[in-house]
Amino acid sequence: MRDILDKMLLIEAIETREPDFRFLMLEDNHIFIIEDDPRDQAVDAVIAAIRKLGTETDEGRALAQKIFGKQPEEVSKDEIFNKIIAPGYAGVGPFASVANRFIKSPKKMGPISVPPGTDAMDRAASIPFAKTKVAATIPKGPVRLPRSLGGTVDVDVSGSDLSVLQQVYRDLGNVFPKAQAKINDGDMMGALRQVYDRMQN
Repeated sequence: MRDILDKMLLIEAIETREPDFRFLMLEDNHIFIIEDDPRDQAVDAVIAAIRKLGTETDEGRALAQKIFGKQPEEVSKDEIFNKIIAPGYAGVGPFASVANRFIKSPKKMGPISVPPGTDAMDRAASIPFAKTKVAATIPKGPVRLPRSLGGTVDVDVSGSDLSVLQQVYRDLGNVFPKAQAKINDGDMMGALRQVYDRMQN
């Protein structure tokens, strides 16, 4: 019994310190620490971002319903991967034009000038009471998406949508810092390739 308790305490201690590790305990009392595959971590981060956008923004919810024919909460991880992520492995080009629409030109927000790049927009949106004004600078109207994603979606970003976008941007930036840097250099294609390279290699 003491031996089992010692094992449980050891696992708890390691898990508290290293949440990204899995554990395999063998009969001879050895504990092996197996690091998660970095590719799996990258894919999981992208799926989490897609799920957050699909459940917490009106545009994302409408798009999820169009793509999957059901509420985004009902969509599985495998469905998100196969329908949204996997098509990009054949070439990320169709995705770049959509994202470039939102970062290619300077924005004006009253007295605040927001230069190109999502870092700048993220900082501007963090100014108290500024989210609604920043959201108003984001282009509105129908956006043509890759055919695999359902054709078009109407975009009208609100202040609350921007809060979700900020969090997604920050979460993904922590996982894909090189892609984040490329976005802020205006290299959307390079950023997308960086993300897909991480998910593959």
